[in-house]
Order: sequence, then structure tokens, then C-alpha cells
Amino acid sequence: MKTVLVAGGAGFIGRHSLKPFIEAGYAVHSADLNLLDCFPDINQHKVDFFDQIAVRQLVSEIRPSHLLNFAWITRHGEYWTSPENFTSLKGGVNLLETFAEFGGQRVVMVGTCAEYSWKNGVCIEDQTRLEPSTVYGSCKLAMYEILKSYAKVKGLSWAWGRIFFTFGPYENPARFVPAIIKPLLQGQSAPCSHGNQIRDFLSSIDIGEALAALTMSEVQGAVNMASGQPINLRQIVGIIEDLIDAKGLTKFGEIKAPVDEPPILIASNQRLRYEVGWNAHHSVQQRLTGTINWWKKHV
Repeated sequence: MKTVLVAGGAGFIGRHSLKPFIEAGYAVHSADLNLLDCFPDINQHKVDFFDQIAVRQLVSEIRPSHLLNFAWITRHGEYWTSPENFTSLKGGVNLLETFAEFGGQRVVMVGTCAEYSWKNGVCIEDQTRLEPSTVYGSCKLAMYEILKSYAKVKGLSWAWGRIFFTFGPYENPARFVPAIIKPLLQGQSAPCSHGNQIRDFLSSIDIGEALAALTMSEVQGAVNMASGQPINLRQIVGIIEDLIDAKGLTKFGEIKAPVDEPPILIASNQRLRYEVGWNAHHSVQQRLTGTINWWKKHV
């Protein structure tokens, strides 16, 4: 039986990657600082991935054949510039080395659209320049380069999933989608920027499933985790307002958009669709409906 270790498996996206592995017959181990209460079919481990001794003990015990690594600093408002990105990078390298030492075969790590240059608007793997402008993007890109080189030296099968924009249950309430949903559910107005930014959104549920599919595939290299469908923020707000029946409560222009924010930042998802063979089976509206229903229980 194949065994997968999902590092950061209790996180916003990581938790959604577990079910596909279970359904595919993998022995699933989720390791995180937090534990989940809704997955009786997995083995859970409370582990700090910055603790090299704890990581070595865990990997030596379970000896996973597959690794999906989400473990990284993700605190909203901090991760772009935090020096903890360097700690995350160090932890990622240690996990990779330990995984290989104990017989690991296939590794997928999680990257970000912040690795790309945002000047052209459309990001295509192996074509768009890799030119991060933040500490977060730079450290992720460094991990990507290390993974690519290390996998070649050690003969590992590897891939790198670059996440674009997402939303879903368990999201930090200060992020864009919940920052609109929460006040509207309470009949209050929601401040927003001008809303004309064009982005690529895919739900955290879909990204988790897509990353599991990538891990179980033989595809190597960088793969965009994205819908391939451009949408502007005003359209997302409009869908949310319609679903909540709160038309006109969003106040556009009340939040100043960053001066250096790109007007367009979207992705090609051709590798995900045609090489990995994964397609989203739910529309943005359907996923927003599920997200709103989740927030109704947690406001």
C-alpha cells in the first residue's frame, strides 16, 4: 500500500487534500500543529515542522512513499514580509532531505503565484519569468529551485503546485471573500477596493483535490493550481450579494488598492487539465454558496 504524508494537513487547503488519498486507497498520515476531528480514516500526528528531531522521528516511523507539503508560514498580513519565511524554507529543505533518506519516492510541494513576475498579467509555467517581489515569493522560489535540483540528484519524482487566488471554509476572516460575506450576513455594509482587479479564483476544496491528484500523478515540474477562468472582484462580490440577497451593501472604493497592485493576474491551467487530468466540477457560484453556508454557522 502507498503511504502519503500530508504536512500541514489540518490547514485551510491541506484538509481538503486528504479525502482523495483515502478514496484512492492510500495510507494517509496528516501532520500539523492542529488536529482534525472529522477524519477517522487517517493517522494524525501533532508535529512542528520546524523541529528537525520531531520531523525525523515522524518520517522514520511511517516511511511515506509520497509527500505533499503545505507547511509554511501563512498568517494573514504577515507572510508577505515575515522573516519566518526563511525558517519555513529551512524546514522544507529538512523535510525533503529526511523524506529522501527514509525511502520517499514522490514529493509535491506547494508554491505561489508570487514567484512569477506580475508585469504581463498571464502566468504560464516554464514561460513566464520567475521574478518575485516579496520575501514570501523569494523564499518559495528558492524552495522550488532546491526541490528541482535535489530531486534530480536523488532520483525523486517531484512536482510543484503554484497556488493563485482562493476562498473557502476555514479561511482567515480578514481575507477578501470572508471580509465581504461576514458583514453582509449581518446586514452590514462591506468595504471594498474599486473591485476592477482581474484574478483567477479556485476554491480551497478544489485546490486541495487538485494537489492530491498532482501528488498521485507522474507529472513533474511546476503546475499552476488555478481555474484558468479570469474573473474580476466586482463579479465575485455580485455573486455573493445575490446569494445573500444583500444587493448594494458592498461599498466599492472605500479601501484604497495598493499602488503597485497588478490590474490583471491570471493563470494558464493547461498542465493541470491536460497532463494531470484534473478539472473543477463545481462553478465559482456553487463553491461560494458552500462557503456562505459555512460562514452562516461560524459568524
